[in-house]
Amino acid sequence: MNWINMPVRDDNASGRQFGSQFLSRLLNGAYDVSKVNRVYIFRQLLNIDVLVLVPELQAALIIEDKTSSQEHGNQINRYKCLLSKTFGSNQYNGLDIYQHLSDDKKEQQQKRDETACWGAVNSIRWALRDEPGELDLSKYTIHTAYLKTRLIPMWMGQSSYPCYCLVVSGIIQF
Repeated sequence: MNWINMPVRDDNASGRQFGSQFLSRLLNGAYDVSKVNRVYIFRQLLNIDVLVLVPELQAALIIEDKTSSQEHGNQINRYKCLLSKTFGSNQYNGLDIYQHLSDDKKEQQQKRDETACWGAVNSIRWALRDEPGELDLSKYTIHTAYLKTRLIPMWMGQSSYPCYCLVVSGIIQF
């Protein structure tokens, strides 16, 4: 997807096109991404595998990569709720992500989450500091997608050790 950030030139047109099509697919075709020139990609922010921010669309995309695993601990709802808090949005504030915790643990986790949200918003503001206009994260719509991936071994040249290629075998939107 980072191909979208490459300058528009003939030698990288196919990469930009692939990045745009991949973004469109992950957003379930809900936006016209043809004019998007910049995406911000964060890894492991709030423990989210990949968070993509698209200022031109005021869209945030939570990507959860599932390689030989499945969702655990109500992950997606937790990520949506924490990102909503980070953005100062009410989009997912109604989700109870602490219902499985005792009162003591709930209070501890809420404090950890508040600190994590504060750190995340500062990281996002720093990364987007050159974006024109006032940054209002509360206007961003949060989307989610699971990527079902698998590792395929590939041997290069005469090497006896394989390299691994990550292949997307499915996309599931929520």
